[in-house]
Amino acid sequence: MPKFTFTFLSIFSALAILLGSLLNVGSVSKLSYWLGEDKLLHMGAYFWLSTATFLAFAIDWKKTHAHATVFILCFTYGMTIELAQEQWTNYRSGDVYDLLANTVGIVLALFLGKTVKKIVNKSRIFLN
Repeated sequence: MPKFTFTFLSIFSALAILLGSLLNVGSVSKLSYWLGEDKLLHMGAYFWLSTATFLAFAIDWKKTHAHATVFILCFTYGMTIELAQEQWTNYRSGDVYDLLANTVGIVLALFLGKTVKKIVNKSRIFLN
């Protein structure tokens, strides 16, 4: 595996979220919006991004206590995308509930971060 596997994964995840958030994907049905599928997608995307970013800091960059940094980076990224949707597109809108769902995903990832790091270290799948 390349030395900075989780760094690349984190960057790729951030780009995928950016594209998915700013591209015109058509109208989301009101039913799926009210059933929470949209919010689950936000939580899952930011859980994945935060997990990859935490592992990049912890494993690739050997930083300890990166929780606050990862939270600030991922939260700011999500907030920036919500603002960009509101300001730069006429087919998407910023939503405080999307930001809340992003935050829940980030917090869950950071809460489980040490456990995921232990699993990755123990499995040695992504490590040299």
